[in-house]
Amino acid sequence: MKTIGAKELRLHLNEILDRVLEGEEILVKHRFKEPVRLVATQATVSPYTGDQVVRRLNKVIEHLPNSISPMLRDPNKTYKQLRDELYRRDPKYRQYLQP
Repeated sequence: MKTIGAKELRLHLNEILDRVLEGEEILVKHRFKEPVRLVATQATVSPYTGDQVVRRLNKVIEHLPNSISPMLRDPNKTYKQLRDELYRRDPKYRQYLQP
């Protein structure tokens, strides 16, 4: 969570609002008063934006077994190649491979 001053908020309002809409929380301090927290409402933040999806997928990949996760990180493989590789690794799925 980032803390900024009221003057910075006033000078860079558009950029700060864009960051808040992307899911970042920002504290705004004004003189010696209680800081104000800027947070987007749930309705405006979609869990399906590009950055959100990448973060969620990276968390899933981190929890995969080490034998599988490096294979999934190869961006040059097609879905069929990844699927076939998974099937080859698991004996119960070998029957579904095309010869």
